[in-house]
Amino acid sequence: MTFQVAKTWLTENELNDNDLALFRFGEKSRNWDRLDTNVLEGDESYSYYQIEATGFSYFAIAEKTGIFSGISGNLSLFIIIGVIVIVIIVLGAVLYKRRRGSSMQSV
Repeated sequence: MTFQVAKTWLTENELNDNDLALFRFGEKSRNWDRLDTNVLEGDESYSYYQIEATGFSYFAIAEKTGIFSGISGNLSLFIIIGVIVIVIIVLGAVLYKRRRGSSMQSV
């Protein structure tokens, strides 16, 4: 399987051809696994890459040292924790505004 990435995107994100890899999400392992990604010869507009795909799955093109390379546990847990943190922040802000509003009315 081959894929392409626009060279303008690489430049905007301060990356070069060798910084990217294709990651595959393992349904059973619940991990993002980096696939051996070969850089092919590019043209003026695109960098081309090739991987050996053994089946269908969710794929992500990402920096080799980025977020996907460090995830070895359950991605769902990572997302759930992020959502919980956001909910706590929003609830804290709402409660703060309510308390501040009720204390202003008592004065």
